[in-house]
Amino acid sequence: MIIQKARALLDEFQVANFQLSQPVVKDSGQWICPKPPWYKINTNAAVFEQQQATEVGAMIRDHEEVVATLSKKLWYPLGPLGGRS
Repeated sequence: MIIQKARALLDEFQVANFQLSQPVVKDSGQWICPKPPWYKINTNAAVFEQQQATEVGAMIRDHEEVVATLSKKLWYPLGPLGGRS
């Protein structure tokens, strides 16, 4: 009885956690650093609907290294645009 229940639970667990393997796709693109005296800035944002917040971030690089980074969570209702794309 216990062994049958354990096998049934194991089967249920395995079915619930089964994932199809995804092929690994290598990105052929490559990031190229800016030539002096230029800088590159990368930005990103994430929307947290349940918290009614948005987090924005940026990273600035020159030809050698990261010069500055920033991240800020904004606690505002999203309104009609809502950050959706």
